[in-house]
Amino acid sequence: MKRGPFLETARSTVYRTAWLRVEEARVIRPDGTAGLFGLAYVGPGATVVALDDDRNLFLVKEYKYAVERETIELISGGIDEGETPVEAAVRELHEETGYVARQASELGVVEPFTTIVSGRIHMVLAHDLVHRPGEAATDDLVEPFRVPFGEALKMVEVGAITHAPSCVAILRAARMIDERRI
Repeated sequence: MKRGPFLETARSTVYRTAWLRVEEARVIRPDGTAGLFGLAYVGPGATVVALDDDRNLFLVKEYKYAVERETIELISGGIDEGETPVEAAVRELHEETGYVARQASELGVVEPFTTIVSGRIHMVLAHDLVHRPGEAATDDLVEPFRVPFGEALKMVEVGAITHAPSCVAILRAARMIDERRI
């Protein structure tokens, strides 16, 4: 099967979990030589820029096994079957902080590592937050906290936040704030 400039000759699944599928694709390159692609498929996710009335941004600290360190990022999670990206972002916000967003809208989509990973992350802006104490329920090992939006922007600029969807979402929200659209 032709895929862009490559001729795919075989494909097989080498690993599968509920969150990840890894495939191997054998190809003939445009120059006629044989090639091999390792491909990872992850389910769609949502990342939320959650701003309170004082323009503080919710972030989380969490140990990430793949990078072997604690990271700081926006609240994120998978999109469940039948759920919209906005619904997933609002659910994740509630699960991890106890806050519910009365207003939320999409900021766009990113594909974090298109060379070998197929997975779309939807970025969502949430505001008009209401605290619903006692209703949050998560088994994630996250430590939520708030910082002024300007401080979060600086954290992106200096590399304290490296999670790609978080960086893009914060930068898009900053643009909207500068343009007074939020």
